Amino acid sequence: EGSPAAFIVNPGTYTAAESADNNYTIGNYTPGDTVTIGSSGQAAINITNIQRKAVIIVNKNVFAPDGITDIQDNHSFFVNIGNETQLFNEASPAFFILNPGTYTAVELNDSNYTLLGYSPNDTITLGTGGFANITITNKKNKLESSVITQVSKPNVIAGYEVVDVN
Repeated sequence: EGSPAAFIVNPGTYTAAESADNNYTIGNYTPGDTVTIGSSGQAAINITNIQRKAVIIVNKNVFAPDGITDIQDNHSFFVNIGNETQLFNEASPAFFILNPGTYTAVELNDSNYTLLGYSPNDTITLGTGGFANITITNKKNKLESSVITQVSKPNVIAGYEVVDVN
């Protein structure tokens, strides 16, 4: 993808070596890194580089229904980045290894929790070899419960009403 380098050389054997670039790893030299050139000869060496991936780690934090108290919660959630969805929770973050670019984390809705937000943001732009953390914070919803109590009348015994005759 870059511009080719051309050299005028005397006949002989030559070895190609590329300077290191922190954004890439050297994949391979084709046909190899060494060529032998005769008089009036030509040779080509193609160098293939592999762009380093970016990493996004998505962490979870859960608060009690009051929205203030930080609690330990082992409930698992789903988060989507790009075309990949992963399961994660407070003890086990989600790891995404991606090509450099701009990505948005989207947590799938869970009716037992309310999404409070993304920190630092839900959208991250990463370059080659980039790294970012996103923390998604939720509040645990109050569980609605009802208690059924049976009230007995003081003057009822097994289906009979006791009547005071005085």
